[in-house]
Amino acid sequence: NLLKVRGAVRQEEDGEWHATPVGRGASMYYFSPFDVSDLKRNFQDLFDNNHQDDDYWMSMAIGNTDSQRMNIISRAEKEEMSLYSTKIKNLLGTKYYNESAVKAGFCYYQLLNGNNSSVLAATQRNLQFDYNRLSQVLIALDSMGSKWGRIKWFKGVEQRIANGVPMYLVDLCQISNIGKVRGKKLYDYGVKTAEDFANLTPEDAKRLLGNIKMDMVKEMLAEASAVAMSSNGSL
Repeated sequence: NLLKVRGAVRQEEDGEWHATPVGRGASMYYFSPFDVSDLKRNFQDLFDNNHQDDDYWMSMAIGNTDSQRMNIISRAEKEEMSLYSTKIKNLLGTKYYNESAVKAGFCYYQLLNGNNSSVLAATQRNLQFDYNRLSQVLIALDSMGSKWGRIKWFKGVEQRIANGVPMYLVDLCQISNIGKVRGKKLYDYGVKTAEDFANLTPEDAKRLLGNIKMDMVKEMLAEASAVAMSSNGSL
């Protein structure tokens, strides 16, 4: 009955029970169906209210799940995330606010922006390590039922979690040896995409990248061409 209430299963007129996209996504990726149900609700609200570019909203859309609402919070953790917690309380009000889920939301916010936590460093690393699986759940929800049309966007969020960069640097940071600092430097010079980088001469690329060997620069340029072709649907 609880799975039915949370939208993970449904009973047909003939009495047979069937898994919904929420239930199928949960079983495919060994995820709690209650977490998947929460993710579906959270991201539906996010997209309906056009908050997909707000990292506060997005971090809580990822973090406010049934499992994360069971977190235990120490006094030191509460102090570290106090500013974030206040911001979330003001944004969400009491409807979705849960202090335990805010702990996860804070860690995701840190990951999205490349910030290092002191007290919550271990929690942050664990969430980062497992995010690929969570991302696959979100993509499955999109493709199997919700039809948000956000698969490319979800892959961008996955890159942000992995590299700690804003969305506008995601394309560049798909290239090996380009992280937040080098990506920002290239972007400021007008090299804004993997395709832009692939179109540079090896000499210009080396000049922009700084202290890096020419052989590696050439490998990066070849990789950038592959990334650009993939992004344009050519692969």
